[in-house]
Amino acid sequence: TLVLSGLTCFAYDFALERREKTRVRRSLERYVSRDVVRELLDSDSDVLAQLGGTRKEVAVMFSDLRGFTALSEHAEPAQLVSDLNEYLAAMVEIVFRHRGTLDKFIGDAVMAVWGTVDSAGRHEDARRSVQTALEMLAAVARLRTQWATRGAPELHLGIGIHYGPVIFGNIGSELKMEPTVIGDTVN
Repeated sequence: TLVLSGLTCFAYDFALERREKTRVRRSLERYVSRDVVRELLDSDSDVLAQLGGTRKEVAVMFSDLRGFTALSEHAEPAQLVSDLNEYLAAMVEIVFRHRGTLDKFIGDAVMAVWGTVDSAGRHEDARRSVQTALEMLAAVARLRTQWATRGAPELHLGIGIHYGPVIFGNIGSELKMEPTVIGDTVN
């Protein structure tokens, strides 16, 4: 009975710990790219734990809804946020499908990177970024059709991709850090 009770407690504790780890992972993935979460939680390497950085060759992509800032000044706030979240959800899904790392949102702009945490090599990282851009353009065309039925103005997507050397590391302070890329390639 004592052994059975001990095993039951052990199994219960294990199940609770596993559920908590899953909850933490899902929460982190809402704020940090999946590749970064995987690196933080699953890897023994310490790439993201240092304030310093590493020099890498990466593909960097920026996308931006043209005319969105002007639209936001006159739009109804709840509808604007709903439309923006619908757009960003579609863009993020495409970036992740092509194994990109979502670096950040800058208003309606999306910054994504290939080759930082999980590189498939120079050629493949570049190919994935271009494939992502093409799918994003197609997704915005579909969204534009949906938004037109609601009377929303027609928005177009601008995308820029550049491949080259960057510094990749945790940028910030001990209170708030962002794993990101900096350098001429990004600029």
